[in-house]
Amino acid sequence: TTSTILACVWPMSRPDGIPTLGLERKQPYALPAFIWVYCILWWFIQDAAKVYTYRFLIAFNVFQYNDSGMIPDHFPTPFDNNGISSKSISNVPNITPGRKIEILDNSPLAK
Repeated sequence: TTSTILACVWPMSRPDGIPTLGLERKQPYALPAFIWVYCILWWFIQDAAKVYTYRFLIAFNVFQYNDSGMIPDHFPTPFDNNGISSKSISNVPNITPGRKIEILDNSPLAK
């Protein structure tokens, strides 16, 4: 990919005073290949862990996963569907800086 090509052919330079040189301009020349193999190996390990985690969730019905097909949201947030907080100060009428805001006991912000 582009980042690998740039990492290999980067010229000798000193960005921020740190000497840098492309990976293929000095031995070991095969270092980029080893990095790719390392990354792909860990990708397989992480993907296998994900698959076995889902199998574990299904086998033992952890968090009632089998009931809904997803982990339930036990901790609702004070955000509406747009991702904007419904409890934002900008949504409170007649608010002035420095004024105390009273949070009701049944508000999610009170917890």
